Amino acid sequence: MPRKSVDELQGVIASMTAQMARLEAQAERTEREYRSEKTELDREIQTLRQSVSGSGAFPLCMPAPPMGMPPMGMPGMPGMPGMPGMPGMPPMQQMGMPPMMGATMPADAAGSQQMQMMQMMTSMAQSNPALMQSPHFMQMMQMAMGQQPAPTSQPVNPQPFAQPAASGPATAAAAAPPAPRGDVGAGSSASAATKGGGSASTRAWTSSASTRAGTLEGGSTADQIKALNAEREKIAARSLSASTRAASASKIASIQASAVSQAETGVDLCILMDCTASMGPYIQAAKDKMALVVDQAREKFHVDLRVAFVGYRDYGHRERFAVKDFVCGDDGIRDLQQFIAHTRASTDCPNGDIDIPEDVAGGLEKALGMTWSSRIKMLVHVADAPAHGSEYHDGLGDNHDGPQDPDPAALMTRLGDKRVAFYFFKINSSTDKMVGKLREAHKNSRREFKVHELGSDVNMFAEMMLGSIASSVRASGVTLPSSSHVSAVTDY
Repeated sequence: MPRKSVDELQGVIASMTAQMARLEAQAERTEREYRSEKTELDREIQTLRQSVSGSGAFPLCMPAPPMGMPPMGMPGMPGMPGMPGMPGMPPMQQMGMPPMMGATMPADAAGSQQMQMMQMMTSMAQSNPALMQSPHFMQMMQMAMGQQPAPTSQPVNPQPFAQPAASGPATAAAAAPPAPRGDVGAGSSASAATKGGGSASTRAWTSSASTRAGTLEGGSTADQIKALNAEREKIAARSLSASTRAASASKIASIQASAVSQAETGVDLCILMDCTASMGPYIQAAKDKMALVVDQAREKFHVDLRVAFVGYRDYGHRERFAVKDFVCGDDGIRDLQQFIAHTRASTDCPNGDIDIPEDVAGGLEKALGMTWSSRIKMLVHVADAPAHGSEYHDGLGDNHDGPQDPDPAALMTRLGDKRVAFYFFKINSSTDKMVGKLREAHKNSRREFKVHELGSDVNMFAEMMLGSIASSVRASGVTLPSSSHVSAVTDY
C-alpha cells in the first residue's frame, strides 16, 4: 500500500475526528431519546400495573350478591367540604345488580352504607393518588356518588354484577344484563354520545390507554407490560450500540493520531560506513556510542530513532557488505550494536584487487533499499576514501576507473527523491571531489546536505551524530525543546 504524505495523514485525522464528533453527538441524542422513552414507558407500566391491581380490587368494594335485592333509590349524600351536595343514587338495577330478596333497606342504612363506601374509596385515593387516573376507580366513585358512570374502553368485569338465574316479581322488574363484551366499544361510544358522562380528562386517559395497551380481550395486561419492557430494552440496546460505536471510533482515531504523531517525530537514521582496514576506530566508535546517541536523541529532542547500518568494502573482498535494516527500541539497538561489533575492518581480498577507492556506489545502493518510513530521514556517511571513477577523485590509482554502474551521483539523486538528508563525516581531503559531485546530485531534494569535519578524533562521533539529528529535525519544521542544545559542529 502506498504511503501517505503528512498532509494526507492530517486530512485523515481531521476526517476521523469529525466522524468521531458526529458519532458522539448521535450517541448523546440516542441516549436522550432512550431516557425520555424509558421514563414514558416506566410511567405507562406503572399505570398498567395499578390498573391491573385496581381492576381486581374494585369489585371487592361492592357487596357480593348472594341474594336478590329489591330496587331502591338512595337519598342524596350531604355535601362534602368544597363540593356541592350529591344527588341520590339511582336504583341498583342500573348498575347491573339484581334486587335482593327480603325487606327494603331503610334510607338511613342506605345512606350509612354509601357514606362508608365513599370514605373507603377516599382513603384508597389518598394512599395511592394514581388511582384517580384509573377509569375503573372513577366509575366506582361516580356510582358511589349516585352518578351515572362514564363509559370507558377499559374492560369491566361484569361477574359481581351479573343477573342471577332467579324467578319472581322482583327479577321480572330487573334491568337487562350488560351488553356482550364485543359491543363494549360501540355501546360505550353510544352511551357517551347520549349521556355525555365522564370528564374530558378521563376520556382522554381512556383513549390513550386503549391505544397503547389494548384491552384484556386482545392480550392480557401482563403481556402488554412485557411488550413495553421489551421495547425499553431495544431502546437501551440502540443507545448502548451508538455509545460503543462512538467509543470505538474515538479509540481508532486516538491510535491513528498517535501513529501519525510518532511519524511526525520519528527519525530514520542510516549509518553508511567504509569498513576497510583503516576504519577500525570509527567502527568501534559507532558500536560504542550508538546507545548513547539514541538515548540522547530521545531525551533532548523528544524523537524516536530507527537506526540501520550499511557497511561496504570493495570489489573482490570476501565479505563485500554488512547490512542491518532499521531497528528501534532498547532490544533493537542492542542487537544493532552486536551486529556492528561483529563487523570487522578488513582488507580480505583473495584476488589481490586492492586500490584506494572503495565501493561507495554499492553502499549507496544498499542504503537506498532500506525500509525508510519516518517523515525525517537521514543518511550519515563516514569514509576516508572516495568512490571509483575519475569523476570522484584525482588520480588515486583506481583499478575500476571510468563510468560507474550504478553511478554514485544517480543513486544520490534517488535518495534525494526519497527526501533523505545527507551528512558526510569527513576524515581527510581525498573525498572532497566526491562530496562535491554528490552535493550537486542531491540539490533538488529540499533536504539538508552537510559535511562535518571528523578527522581522526573519534571522540567527536557521538556529538556530530547528535548535531546532525538535531539539524535534520529542525530542517523538517519540528521545533525542538529549548534545552536541546548541542555543541556546534563545523559545516562545509
